[in-house]
Amino acid sequence: MAFLSTATYLVAGQSDANGATDVFLYERATGAVTLVSHTPASATTTGTGFSFSPSISADGAFVAFTSNATNLVAGQSDANGASDVFLYQRTSVHRSPADFDGDGKTDLAVFRPSTGTWFISLSGGGSTATPWGTSGDIPVPGDYNGDAKTYIAVSVPPPAPGSSASAAAAPPSPPGAPPATSPCPVTTTLTAKPTSPCSVPPPVPGTSA
Repeated sequence: MAFLSTATYLVAGQSDANGATDVFLYERATGAVTLVSHTPASATTTGTGFSFSPSISADGAFVAFTSNATNLVAGQSDANGASDVFLYQRTSVHRSPADFDGDGKTDLAVFRPSTGTWFISLSGGGSTATPWGTSGDIPVPGDYNGDAKTYIAVSVPPPAPGSSASAAAAPPSPPGAPPATSPCPVTTTLTAKPTSPCSVPPPVPGTSA
């Protein structure tokens, strides 16, 4: 949820000397508040002017807003003396709403790569915080065993071709044969019951697998 505020204490370490409204983002699944209208040098320092009219995209990945600030973009040259439109892209979390408890209703869920944690707010009540994944992983939740429940899972992007990690991960090939390749990205697993050639989902705490 994107919102406006003149408060100077909503973000830890917030530096706010513009005396005007700023744009913030509230993550309902985690309770985290992020300063959207911040300077490039600091995620906790507001712009020089007031910011307003935030609009968040349907998937929560982008926030568009208007601002009179002249220092929201590195190298910004702003001599028009008027408000401009800015686009903020969220990179710290991946929204992954799905039905994690099998009640037929969508649950709020986000994956935060910086901590490798899934935050799930269940529609029936309660919430979970499950460590599973790391920075760079791609969230791929899904119903992998047909029980009408979504399970958390992450896909680990394959190493770049030619890298030492790629060479170490690749199985040996017979002489004269082309290099062996995987049919799909490597997927992090928790259980020992593969349900597809590419994904093995772990159960969400508090639910039966």
